[in-house]
Amino acid sequence: MKIDQMYIAYTGNGTSGNATSFLTSNSNYVRIDGPTVWIEFACQNGVVIQNQIHYHSVWRDHVHDYGVDLSGEAIDVTTGTNDLQLSLDISIFPNPSTDQITIFFPEDLKKATITVFDMMGKAVYNKTHSGATTTVDVHSLPLGNYILKAQEGDRIYSGKFVRN
Repeated sequence: MKIDQMYIAYTGNGTSGNATSFLTSNSNYVRIDGPTVWIEFACQNGVVIQNQIHYHSVWRDHVHDYGVDLSGEAIDVTTGTNDLQLSLDISIFPNPSTDQITIFFPEDLKKATITVFDMMGKAVYNKTHSGATTTVDVHSLPLGNYILKAQEGDRIYSGKFVRN
């Protein structure tokens, strides 16, 4: 993973240059987000001991955690294996973009569903596509980071882009 693909967000009352002032108050929050990982760390008021901060953290794996239908059988009972391809990389250009992005898939797709998610997980774009490349108009999306998912059968392609 390249460092230029990582994003860090912080909100709180920390003082620049004073490391002991960060993540010490209720509602202080930090998120580290990359192509394969999402880590959140939040300070909350304590429930049992109300005068103390309760630290809450979450780790998610973008590649193996999102977009997989876990309601069916996960393992083939006859072979003991799972043939589901969870995620395949795509190229998105230009990135960042202001008007439109072009998506390059590693192979031709036939009726793949392309969905764009904002950082809160809300689907903000959805269409069906066939072929090895497609363009998506992003000029109406709010500025920010987005996750793009294309699914064709059991194959899931994913990537990130920035709208600026």
